[in-house]
Amino acid sequence: MLKTEVGFKSIDIIKEDTYALQKNIGAFHELQTSLRDIAAELEKSFESKTGSKINEELKKYEKQINNNIFNEHVHLANSCGKK
Repeated sequence: MLKTEVGFKSIDIIKEDTYALQKNIGAFHELQTSLRDIAAELEKSFESKTGSKINEELKKYEKQINNNIFNEHVHLANSCGKK
């Protein structure tokens, strides 16, 4: 009985974590779209190296955030179903 209860609790935790991760991925995609729009506008508005540098920095941060989300997703996927 305890094993079954622990199993159900584990499934609940996995579902909650999966939902939180999906919610964060959705928020990231919205942020990513906004950043890309801003980067495109900056590139158009600056006829100098400044716009390009800002765009490079935005892309760097986007890549870091994307990698972090991917790693969290892999960690969560690997932990699902393990006892």
